[in-house]
Amino acid sequence: MTIRGLPERFFSGRNIFLLIVSCALVYLVMVPLGVLVFGSFKTVPPGAPGYFSLELTLENYRRAFGSTYLPRATFNTAVFAVPSSALAFVVGTYLAWVTERTNTPLRSLVYVLAITRVVLPGVLVTFSWIILLSPEIGIINRVLMGLLGISQAPFNIYTMPGLIWVEGIELAPLAFLLMASGFRSMDPSLEEAAAVTGSGPLKVLRRVTLPMMRPALLSTLVLLLIRGVESFETPALIGLRGNIFVYTTEIWLNSARAPTDYGLAGAYSMVLVVITALLIAVYLRLTSHGEKFMTITGKGYRPRLLDLGKWRYVTAASSLLILFLIFGFPMLTIVWMSLVPTHLASTVEAFSRITFDAYRDALLFPLTVQGLKNSMILGVSSATGVTLLTAVIAYIVVKTRIPGRGVLDFLAFVPYIIPGIIFGLSILWFYLNVMPALYGTLTILLAAYVGKYLPVAMRINVASLAQVHTDLEEAAAVCQTSWTKRFVRITLPLIRPGLVAAWIWVFVHSFREIPTAMILAYPGTEPVGIVMFKYWEDSTYQRLAAFGVMLFGVLVVTSLVAMRVGQRFGIRDL
Repeated sequence: MTIRGLPERFFSGRNIFLLIVSCALVYLVMVPLGVLVFGSFKTVPPGAPGYFSLELTLENYRRAFGSTYLPRATFNTAVFAVPSSALAFVVGTYLAWVTERTNTPLRSLVYVLAITRVVLPGVLVTFSWIILLSPEIGIINRVLMGLLGISQAPFNIYTMPGLIWVEGIELAPLAFLLMASGFRSMDPSLEEAAAVTGSGPLKVLRRVTLPMMRPALLSTLVLLLIRGVESFETPALIGLRGNIFVYTTEIWLNSARAPTDYGLAGAYSMVLVVITALLIAVYLRLTSHGEKFMTITGKGYRPRLLDLGKWRYVTAASSLLILFLIFGFPMLTIVWMSLVPTHLASTVEAFSRITFDAYRDALLFPLTVQGLKNSMILGVSSATGVTLLTAVIAYIVVKTRIPGRGVLDFLAFVPYIIPGIIFGLSILWFYLNVMPALYGTLTILLAAYVGKYLPVAMRINVASLAQVHTDLEEAAAVCQTSWTKRFVRITLPLIRPGLVAAWIWVFVHSFREIPTAMILAYPGTEPVGIVMFKYWEDSTYQRLAAFGVMLFGVLVVTSLVAMRVGQRFGIRDL
């Protein structure tokens, strides 16, 4: 029996639910992107009469390509993104190799510290290095000037090398996570054969290990380059002070500060979207077989650890030194700045002026409480929404034969093409024209967060579902159990580790988010990223540092609680 040519089973509860979820995905991803493309051809600002008329123009692109700002932004973005990505790649790959493939002492500690570093918001890392290397207030500069008797600061963070250094160490933990997975799942048989022939550890690494991992190496490098191109916090805090403008800061200045020029911001955005899309195409080509995302395999072996001999102590010391630079040094600086007055931070007198007043000040300041409340609402809501949405979409992609499931997989990856500041701009344009009442509310931020964090959560859940056999679900179906109950009682518990990982990733990054929130936040809806940014602009450094320390603690504790809850309510071993 059919209804208007469609099989009756098409209207089953499962298919209708999956259709609704698929429509939600299209709405979250394609509608803002379409509005952004459309708006780049309009000279009328969003929300103005006639905005949706079909009168399109290339005027914004003519102004963009005819000015000196676009070539400057292009050059600065390339000079900034390429070296910083390369630095992060080298550091992250080295740490991953040490922890996953060698017998280096304390490698478990190195792994834990590298993972914990991911929780530290990037704005705090940038802030810490400004405090250390600023020519005016930098602690290192002041100490060296006093010791060497010089009148000029030896370091200046407000330069392109300063930008590259800070962004490079900010991206290093991501490189570590990506490369650690590759090293962990690589077949060691060829390494063992090379070692039998008498090749040393470094020769095995250079001639065997790295060539075997070439696809993972190249894809990681491309992914880091994408993150460097779309970076905002470091160029905003450091680059603007040094008159170094990149794409993201040009877009922000044209769209968020008076006088606003949404048309020009849209033209810049489309140029950046095209660049990012090309890089994504290269990335997808390098990972077309999906091996990079398979963290659990059926191989019956444990990767062989290379015996470094006496060099293992060198790798241990160098790894801990690197982690001190990318995690310990920034964290200690933030803690120190939270305890002493800013003008005394580089003096011996500061030790006698240690106080916890900044923590009390930060806790009692209304903007802090408001920011924490807003971010907690956004973090829990977006993490839960994204995790469940991508679990359903991943189920469609992996476990069904519904036509168009590959398109859904692609759509879930589209937000990665759009840098955060551009995604926020597209959301702003859409809701200003369609639902202006939502502007200035947490709802618009939540919609942006859910759309923005789809790609990584989707990849995690697809990989988890690909490793789960359908036996249990089929057995439940034989017992006439509904699809909804099978999905909730069987499928979700089976992919519990992936769900927890996706939830934690989205939750932590929602607290770290600044670019998207910079465009969409309104007084009263500022999340913690914007609160920290405002503290920086107001030069209340001690309050910023105290707030950062407390925020880091909140994120670590919440992540641990989420992991514990996932273990508590998942499928138990028999």
